[in-house]
Order: sequence, then structure tokens, then C-alpha cells
Amino acid sequence: MPLPVKAIRYGQLKPKTAGLAVPTSGHEVIKVEFEDTDGQIKTGFYKELVPEGKGDGSYPEILAKYVVAASVLFRLALGDRAAEDRLVFDSEGRIKGTLSVAAENYKPLHCSGQSLPADPQERELVCPSVETLLKYNVAELFASIWGRMFCDDRHPGNFSLNVLIDWDMTLYQYTSFMKGKRVVDGLIKELPQKSMKLMSKQLNDFPIVEGRTHYPTNAIPENGNILKRFQSYAEFQKLAANPAIQTENGSICFQEQLFSALLKELITFDPEMLRERLKEYIGEELTLDYTSLPQEKSEGLAQAYPHLFNKDTDKKPFLDHIMDVFQLEYNEFYKTVVLYPGCPKNKSGVAVPGFNRFLRNKPSAFTKAIEWALAMNARMEKAWADFCKYKQEEEPLLAALDVYAIPPEGRYNLKKMQQRYHQVWRDSHTPTIRAIIADGHNLIHELACSLGSQSINLNTNQEVDNDGLGLLSESFQLLGEPELLTESSDIDSNSSEGLKQGLKALEELFFSFQNNTKQYFLVKRDELSPENNQAYCDAISDLIREAQNKILPYFIGTGWARKFGYCIKNMEKFYQGLHFQRHLISTDAPLSEGAAHDYSALLTRLHTDEEVVNSCLKTLFSWVNTIPRETFNNMILGIIQEYQPPFYALWAQRYRGPVVEAYLKSSKQDCANRLAWILSDGGTEITSLNTHIMKALIPIMLDATQAQLEIDLLSVRNAVEHDAFNGKYYAERAQTFVKKDKAFEITVSEKRIDSFCELLFSWAAKQPSPHIRQIVKDALKAYTPSSLNFFSGKNRQSEIEAYLKEVPRPDNAKLLALIFKKGKHQASSLNVILLDLLIKKMKDSLSSTKVREELGISNTHILSDILPKHYSQYSEHLQRYASHLKYDESSEHSAVIH
Repeated sequence: MPLPVKAIRYGQLKPKTAGLAVPTSGHEVIKVEFEDTDGQIKTGFYKELVPEGKGDGSYPEILAKYVVAASVLFRLALGDRAAEDRLVFDSEGRIKGTLSVAAENYKPLHCSGQSLPADPQERELVCPSVETLLKYNVAELFASIWGRMFCDDRHPGNFSLNVLIDWDMTLYQYTSFMKGKRVVDGLIKELPQKSMKLMSKQLNDFPIVEGRTHYPTNAIPENGNILKRFQSYAEFQKLAANPAIQTENGSICFQEQLFSALLKELITFDPEMLRERLKEYIGEELTLDYTSLPQEKSEGLAQAYPHLFNKDTDKKPFLDHIMDVFQLEYNEFYKTVVLYPGCPKNKSGVAVPGFNRFLRNKPSAFTKAIEWALAMNARMEKAWADFCKYKQEEEPLLAALDVYAIPPEGRYNLKKMQQRYHQVWRDSHTPTIRAIIADGHNLIHELACSLGSQSINLNTNQEVDNDGLGLLSESFQLLGEPELLTESSDIDSNSSEGLKQGLKALEELFFSFQNNTKQYFLVKRDELSPENNQAYCDAISDLIREAQNKILPYFIGTGWARKFGYCIKNMEKFYQGLHFQRHLISTDAPLSEGAAHDYSALLTRLHTDEEVVNSCLKTLFSWVNTIPRETFNNMILGIIQEYQPPFYALWAQRYRGPVVEAYLKSSKQDCANRLAWILSDGGTEITSLNTHIMKALIPIMLDATQAQLEIDLLSVRNAVEHDAFNGKYYAERAQTFVKKDKAFEITVSEKRIDSFCELLFSWAAKQPSPHIRQIVKDALKAYTPSSLNFFSGKNRQSEIEAYLKEVPRPDNAKLLALIFKKGKHQASSLNVILLDLLIKKMKDSLSSTKVREELGISNTHILSDILPKHYSQYSEHLQRYASHLKYDESSEHSAVIH
């Protein structure tokens, strides 16, 4: 049988100190030297087999094969941070033991009670503080120990800040049968089959994990052996509180390091590449041969894992067996990590983001993993070239092959890594998708029951059975088959026809959502492309548009509108970060952004704070512009219907309904301007239409958008949910908002009044001076109080007469500016009286097309809807406008705005 290319012949090993044993965990280990193909003399630690009948039987051949294979697996993501192990064969081609290549800079941590170095830097290397643990990124080691190694023996002697060693108790759910279980297994701690099982809740307080005998965070080892407790265990435990350090690239926290490491483990796993690497270490000829174990051990394996250990697999290549094991454990790891939903508050009092949140907020994690793989590929390419040159010059090959001398087939395939990342990205949305479907089905069921349907139990999402060897590229299994609910068919014909149609549309909407999702999830990993993602994004976008345009109108004016809005809100939130290509080029955001632990701070803000009110109003107007005009009209008409007083309320002053209804029928403006027009007029009392609109629209807006997360409107949502929303105050602020914001094209907006001011002074400048002076005189006459009115406060007569008598005469624009920049703005004021006369004259003058053309004035439409009730506001604005005009006394046409 040919030996694996990276196997070691026992004759190649030279004891560094003959006969000197290196004590490690009670098993004899010999320090040796050997020559590598690059000519370097390397050091390693030789561990001879201890089969049954020779000693305690704790190191049989099958365990040696597991150790070497595990070493290859762990190095996929850890590289040099995981020790390399090789099989050692005797002269007859039989496995004699294993060699662990000495790791550079390996310095084991100290146990409790062990004396510490006086030098502070040396002390940090053996009893590290939290800062040092973060500096050395031990999260990367923890991710592998927990989720890939399934290690039960991570004591201080085989744990270093730089590298991990010793693999004979990794994959402990299997190797415990081969090596022999601990005395405590199944007694004071669970059997390895259970204690090694991964659960997503373990990530809540990570790295603190229960059930591992020797583990860095254990205050007391599971077997009670305090001598193997980490002296710095308390510092390890502090990592669960998510500490952070400053680096040259900014701040980085433990959670970011952890999730980055988990992602790296996920996307560096490539079965084809791994198989090629394993061939070099264990070959294709070695069989599983688990029956060579004592009967009790072999039967235990067969009983616990019958699909892996049976009479058929026993004589098949060990390579096939271990690939099945690695795939099975990867599936469990994949499901546990990718579907991790997060934790609002762990035992250390901090929130832990879900894995999907991490992916969305930290796209650089994928980029860094790719950069690491590129660097590894470069090392492998060089080492392989050196080996090929050596092979030509040296025959036969007597030296050991370098660990990085790997042919192209065993290197990282960047395209596959991106496809696997795309799969991880896609599948991480599964919890959100399932929640959206569940919410939709619950709404359907609730609505159907309210319309008279018999209660129908909804299907619940079942956990995925992932105990088999199936590849997780069949990700659609995570969601189950699409289900079309048909509760609308059971509704009595006497029920509201609109709501019944809405129910049927809801059923079809969520069935379409499931079908589109299934089509995306059916795409296998090696076929995933940006085009698949784009097609799914487009499909979800179409569904959201359909929900808003066609389905929402069925529920407007009913309590179902808000509940439906909540479902669409979740769908929109899901959609907003779904675009894969855009995600890849986006920048990082803090992991805490939008996280649950921010909620309490946001809820303490008053919803009447200026910043909150302004944000809310801006979002409101942005949102209404996404609604079809007909839908918006129906929403306002529904509010008006509720606003109208009952017939017996004879003194109720609610008169705006007919006016607003007429406006909505005739208006051609967008929805934002329609809403602004309505809110700009009328009162803001508790019973006013404006207040009713605020109380009705803002809750719908909050439910139909992501505003409460994106612009800190949680305090508004909280006020709404606790019936404490101050609609009156919001109506007052909204009225001011629409008048001040120049984005609006309504009669009383600043933009419109600015345009009017420009038109007024432009028109006046082109009129004969006597015409304008006569208008001023007419206004002054109407303004001058009766001689019998002794209590009149009007006192501008002499002022205006002085302007009219000035020499040289001021031009038309200057005359008007002098008048308007002073005075008051009530209906009886000179400014308002003059403004009324000017507007009437302008409307009359500019009604002629010929006059408009002669004067070069085209924007006369801004005069059409100015009413006397607007004059006060226009007068105030004119005063500010006129105060900014500057005059050149040498010119008759001198008014210029600055």
C-alpha cells in the first residue's frame, strides 16, 4: 500500500534527546527532529499508538487517523494557529503513531496556583487579561474549539494565545468511544453525544459554555480537577460582556471577532478541497476498520451512530468515512450559527446580535476572510513550486513534504467561497422569513375568524431534522413547502365583501411570498449567482408594491389596516438589506445599530422632543408619497367619516369635511402635498380634523415603515401603543412644518410665498408709478379709522403719506418694500388691506395672455388659490422679504433682494 504523501516514515525521525519523554496528559510523547523538503530541520512530538492490550488502549489506530484528519480540518480556517499532525508508519507500512509538528511561539497558559513570571509582558502571555485576549483574537480559537473541534480537553497545557495543539479528545462524541470515556461521563455530566451537541443558545453567553470537562471559562473543571483550571478563567468569562479594544483600524469588540471567526469557519469549508488535502495525510487506501476496537467500544459506536459505523462502512476507505463525519458536523454547525437569532440580554447584561444582523452590519468580515485565503494560496503556491523543483533534483524523496506544499486542487477556491458566503447570507434570513410567514398566517386566521370562519389551526414551523448526511445546500428544507391558506372560501357571503376580498388577496400574497422564497432557496450553492439574488429582490419588491397599492385599500378605515401594515413593515425590513451585490460593497456599521439593547434608551425620549417630532413628520410625508393617490384619498376620507360629529351634536364645529373631499377630487398634486394642504389649514384642537389625521396616519406609518428603527422613532411607537400619543401637539407642529418646509407646493408654504413675493415685486416694477401709488392711497383710505373712533390704535397714516411725498419719488418696488417691512398683520392692518388690493389688481391684470406676454410673466398660477384667510401669513412673509431688499437711491428702479 502506498503511503500518503505527507505521512512520515519512522526512520525519518531523530529523537532530539534520546529516550527523554515529554510529559503531556499521561501519554508518553517523544521530542524528535526531521528534515523538510525545503532543507530545514524541524521539531515535532511523536506519540506512539497504545492499542488495546498494550497499556490502557487509549490511543488505537482509528483514533490516530481521527487526530490527523481533524488537524487537516481545523487548519482550513485556523492555518498556523492549529498544530499540524501526521501519521507515522513503520518500515512495513503500518501505522506506528502520530507526529505533531512543533508550533512556533507556543507558550501554554498557566494553571491555577502556578507561579507567574515577574515580567509583565511574559505574564500576559501565560495569564492574559481581557485586553490581551482581544489583542490575540482568541475568539478565532474559541469558534473552532466550540463548533468545529467539539473538544473536551482544552486545558491550559494545550492552549496558547498563538496556537492550539493536541487533538485526541476533539470530535469527542466519536473519539470518546475510541479513547475511552471519562469516569464522569454519564454520571455527573452528560454523555459526550449530548454534551458535545451544538445549540444556538450557547452563543448567548459565549465563550461561557457548559458541559466541556476542561475549558478556558470553567471556574471548576467538570471532573473537579482544579489543578487544570485556567488561572485566567475569570478574564475569559469577561468576554461574554462584549469588551472592546482600540486598534489601528478602529475599535473592535469580542462579538465582532467571534462572528467573523464563525463566518470564516463556514466559508472555508469546501468538501472537494478538504478531500484533496486529506488524501495527502491519510491516503485513499486506509479503511475505517472500527471493528479493530474492543467489542464494547465498537458496538458503542455502531449503536450511537449506525449510519457511520456499520459492516458496510467498516471496510470502506477511511477518507470517505471521515468526509461524512465532517459534513455531518458541518451541517450542525451551519444550522446553529447561520440561524442564530441573537439574544436581547445575556447573563452579562448585554445584547448579542443575530448572525444575520452581523452579516448585514459587517460586510468586511467576508472581505477579510477572502484576503486571508489569498495569502494562504500564495504560500501554498510557493511551497508547491519549491517541492516540484526538489522532486526533480532528489530521487527518491527522503524528506517530509512541507505543510504548505499543496497542489492547486487543495487550495482555496475564491469563487466557491463567495458562493458559500452567498448561501450563508441567504439562509441567515430564514428566521426573518419564517416570522413574516407566521405573522401573515396569523393575520389571515384572525381576519377569517372575525368574518365568521370556523377556527382553523395554523401549521407551525417544524425544526429541521439535520441528523442525516444530506448537504445543507438544499436550504429550502429550512422553510418547508409553501402553503396556500384558503380560509376566505369558508367566509359567509353576508360578510363585508371588501374585507373578504382583502382576505383572499392576503392569502395569495403570502403564498406568493413563500413560492418566490422557495425558488431562491432551491438554487444550489454551486449555482448561486447575483442574478438569483436580484430576481428574488425584484419579486419581493413587487409583492410589497402590490400589498400597498392593491391590498391595503381593502382595509383602509378599519382596524385591520394597522395589522396589515405591521406585516408589510416586516417584509420591507427584510427587503431593505436583501440585495447581495449591494451588501458586498457596503461599509460596516456598528453591531449595536438597531439592536434590542438600544431600545430602552430610545423609549426614554419624549415623543414630543423636537428632534423626534421633526423626524416623525419627515418620515410621514416621505411615506405618504409611496402610497397611490387613490389609496391616500380613501384613507383621508375614512378619517373624515370618523371625524364627522353625530347628528345630535348640534354645536359641534366640524365643517372641513366637504372642503377637503372636494379638494381631493380635484387635486393633481402628489400625496405629500395633498396632506400638507390639508394640515396647513383648519384648527388643531383635540377634536379637529388635523388632530384626527395625526392620530390615524402616524400609527399606520410606523407599522408600514422601518422608521422606528432607522430614525429613532421608538418613543413615538411607545406613545401610540400606550395611548399616550399627543395628536394635538403633532397637529400643531405639522401645521408649522408644512408652512416652513420649502419642499411643499401648497398655498401657504414658504416656497410658494417666496414665489409670490418675487412675482409681486416683479409685476409692480413693470407697472406705471401712478397705478401703484393709487393702490397705496386706496389702501390708506380704507385703513384710516373714522374720526369718531377715538380708541383706534392705527397710527401709520402719517408714515405712509410721508413715503408718498418723498422727493425724489421712490420707485414702485421701493415704495411697497418701505410699507411692507413695517406694520402688523391682522385683517384690519394696512399691510393686509394693501395686499388684498394688490392681489386683486394682479389677478385682473394678469388674466390677459397678452399682458402676461408683454410683461414676461408666466407663473401666475400661484395667484389662483390665494384666499383672504392666507393674507396674514403672506403679510408676515412679505415683511421678512422686504426687510432684505436694498436700495440704490440714485435709481428709480432700485429694489434688489440680498
